[in-house]
Amino acid sequence: MSVLIAAWQAAPTLARALASVRAQTHRDWELVVVEDGSRDGTEALVRAFAAEVSQPVRYDNPGVNQGVAAARNRLLRLAAGDALAFLDADDEWTPDHLRLAAARLAAGADLVAAGVSTFDLATGAPLGDVLPPAALESDPVGTLFRASVIVTSSCVVFTRDLLRRTGDFDLRFRIGEDRDYWLRAGHAGARLAIEPALTCRYAKHPGSAMARTLAVAEQTVRFYEKHARLTAVPVALRRRLLARSLATEARLLRATDPRASARLLWRAWRLAPADPALPAHLVFSALRAVVSRPSPRVLLVADLLGGQCRRSGIHQLARVLSGHPAVRVIATPDTRPRRALGKLWSMLHHWPARNQSQTFTELETDWALATARLAAAHFLVGEYHAPYLSRRPGKQAVIATLHMPASALDAPPPRTGRVHTLVLLSSRERDFFAGAWGARQTVVIPHGVDTDFFRPGAGPDPARPSILVVGRTLRDFALTGAAVLRLAARHPRWRFDFVVPASVWHGVELAAVRTLRGVCWHDRIDDETLRLLYQTATCHLTPFRDCTANNALVESLACGLPPVTNDRGGVRDYGAGVVYPLARDNSVAALMELCERHAAEPAWRSGIAAACRAFALDTLSWPVIARRHLELYAQVSRLS
Repeated sequence: MSVLIAAWQAAPTLARALASVRAQTHRDWELVVVEDGSRDGTEALVRAFAAEVSQPVRYDNPGVNQGVAAARNRLLRLAAGDALAFLDADDEWTPDHLRLAAARLAAGADLVAAGVSTFDLATGAPLGDVLPPAALESDPVGTLFRASVIVTSSCVVFTRDLLRRTGDFDLRFRIGEDRDYWLRAGHAGARLAIEPALTCRYAKHPGSAMARTLAVAEQTVRFYEKHARLTAVPVALRRRLLARSLATEARLLRATDPRASARLLWRAWRLAPADPALPAHLVFSALRAVVSRPSPRVLLVADLLGGQCRRSGIHQLARVLSGHPAVRVIATPDTRPRRALGKLWSMLHHWPARNQSQTFTELETDWALATARLAAAHFLVGEYHAPYLSRRPGKQAVIATLHMPASALDAPPPRTGRVHTLVLLSSRERDFFAGAWGARQTVVIPHGVDTDFFRPGAGPDPARPSILVVGRTLRDFALTGAAVLRLAARHPRWRFDFVVPASVWHGVELAAVRTLRGVCWHDRIDDETLRLLYQTATCHLTPFRDCTANNALVESLACGLPPVTNDRGGVRDYGAGVVYPLARDNSVAALMELCERHAAEPAWRSGIAAACRAFALDTLSWPVIARRHLELYAQVSRLS
């Protein structure tokens, strides 16, 4: 049986949870802990626990906070047991929890929900007992649709067979992902059993009330929207509960966003026109919307980084967020008029020479901040605007995303400036950039990828393995060239595709491979051709000198193409060492070893390819990254 703990800043409570695992009378268990991006001593607690018990213990940390649904999916992929038991890091079990659950699974149940004793986390005082209703066994879908009757995932144990039938947790849920999962399990035919013994102790937290209440309301709406066509539930009930959830969210939004409140109430009234309370609420919100000022938005400065294809690049975030009520996007085309005006402005201020289109972008940003109701400005490529970031703070907050690692800088950034928040693409750079340009906080949000466009295809030809090389910045092309040279000599029928700029292809580092049979150079290809290369390659050979993130790496992951790389820069934030193996050292032989194994063991490669795709969907898809940016914008807007 696999005990699965998702932890985030869990050090204060984790020891108690681990002690309850060790005390189980059912001794056949393994423990898997995924720390969701925090670094607060949780790993040390898990390592110490592993040294004290004879059962297998595994610890993992993706390096970035992905949310509880992604953490649970990661736990499920790492688990080896035939039965799976979640335990939140601040909850506990009584010693018989696993034994009683295992007995009910052996009797034919697919999922067991135990009784729960709740307590106050701050004081330890008991708050009452909760037993799942009997209807959960006879009508799990209807019961879970009506209400969230399983109060915590810590009381649930289920089979691996049910996992196969139900699938992953839905990443669109930041709260309530477990209710959605148990409903889907019931819809997949799960046989649910209730264990009446109170074997789970559930910690309740004190007060974040309003913010969390609104988040719960939003997720409840999403739950009922997702299951609006669930045929196992009567249509009238589906419409009524969706309308009720919309009205609840609307009432909570009325004070801060009356326009959104009115829109939600209009939807609710159309679903439930017989509800007498909805028209009055709708009129009240509409009146508030007429007399209130709009909430301040964040100005997203959509810098372009390099010459990406239409589907690539950090500026895709602007495409995803365009039209969102909390965001105003300004484009930054590099045109002659913009350069001319930027140059004139720089000359008036005696500023040093630079790309004057960027100067115009900063002038445009200042104008927008001065004339519109904006809470902050976010520069998607902070490196372009270092002089601007160094100026004295203004009234509105400034957010800047940094792309280059510390090793690429000529000098450390100044410690004073106008930055409120720095967004980094890998956690390795956090200590170096903490406080740069006066930043109050430094957060890590990974680079995104269009997982709808970059997706798996037909796969490689097993009769003729193909090695793909894509990219330019901070790649170790000397190491790449040496590996390709030796692989081509050992495997003359293999194909090697290079998607690199002309300056790299004609450079000295790749001179030895240019004339090799089976080597093909692609220059200035379109998105569809690039995607086809990702989809049909055996692996993506991409050793680095350093990096934070890059388009080629995330695109290959999204296409299910296993990367072959070394332990450099921020690659571990993008699944290296967990989702796909790293080269054992920074050598040609180590890179060759992985390439040859991908070619020789199709089943092994297929497992890694599936894990790469799942990681991209869970962690890197633009909707996930956009949601994390919106959460950051909301936080900065509240604090600034």
